[in-house]
Amino acid sequence: MSGSSDHAAPGDGLRWTRLPPALGFLTGMIDVIGWLTLSHFYSANITGDLTQSVSYLLPGETPHAPQILAVPVFFAGMILIYF
Repeated sequence: MSGSSDHAAPGDGLRWTRLPPALGFLTGMIDVIGWLTLSHFYSANITGDLTQSVSYLLPGETPHAPQILAVPVFFAGMILIYF
């Protein structure tokens, strides 16, 4: 079938060009919701670490150890602050 298609063919980079804005929007929403619901606790550091970890996992790479450890350390710190 000839003609152009709006869908990306497997293997081309179109879907990867949409990923950063989508992750940026998602993490921004998490930051705003976290700020409003967690007694003004700013969670931007953890959303950045999660975004970087996912950006490594999607193409099949392994995230760095500090990025993986950032998640449990963040939650441990949050628990210590609130309790």
